[in-house]
Amino acid sequence: MEKHEEKNIHRTFVLAFVLLTVIGMVEMGKKILVVDDENLVRWSVKRYLEAEGYQTLEASSGQEALRILDMENVGVMITDLMMPGMDGVELIRRARARQPHLSVLVITASHSSGMLRSARDAGAIRTFEKPIPFRDLLGTLQGLEH
Repeated sequence: MEKHEEKNIHRTFVLAFVLLTVIGMVEMGKKILVVDDENLVRWSVKRYLEAEGYQTLEASSGQEALRILDMENVGVMITDLMMPGMDGVELIRRARARQPHLSVLVITASHSSGMLRSARDAGAIRTFEKPIPFRDLLGTLQGLEH
């Protein structure tokens, strides 16, 4: 085999390795959409998750979240229930219609058992009361990865 052919084969393997690595990172790095009308809550959840290595997106309303879901493939949505305009239950229904694979976690200050039941019926897999128990949230997200 000539040196020129060896170099081409080596380049092909290197390129294939790089592409597979990038594709794997994209698959593993599922995006998390954080939806809350309270800036401080949204900001703190986003910063905490980013510090743990997660890629996050944020929305301040249900409508904004739906626009993001129309453009981005999201693995997990963390949403508040009580928001002006579209509430979290309606957002969950519409979001899962757009992306059926979407895992939904709820953070809320609401203690309404009816609202929490509606969120679960719409597809939420876990609810967290505010103030947010970040360790529990992180544990749940890590469980979704396996």
